[in-house]
Amino acid sequence: MIRFALIIVLLGALPALAQALPGDRYAGHTLARDVCAACHFIESEDMGDSWADAPAFQDVADDPAITAISLRVFLGTWHQNMPNLMLSEAETDDIIAFILSLK
Repeated sequence: MIRFALIIVLLGALPALAQALPGDRYAGHTLARDVCAACHFIESEDMGDSWADAPAFQDVADDPAITAISLRVFLGTWHQNMPNLMLSEAETDDIIAFILSLK
């Protein structure tokens, strides 16, 4: 009986886990082309020799450790080799949605 109740509870949680992430991947793509492309390859067809030693967005997306949470923490933290971008919460959501759409 307890197992049955646990299964029902877990099944009820699945729709919450499957909810779409906040953010607009298309707006994130535009923002990436406007802001991030100075150092990062945004499109796979752009890839070639990197002059900025910054990872391509596709390489970031292909990393199995990358999640929405890890991207949010990264984008909200200053890094020595990255400009201190002041992204709004909506812009951060959009960039995250775009990067995760490349998976």
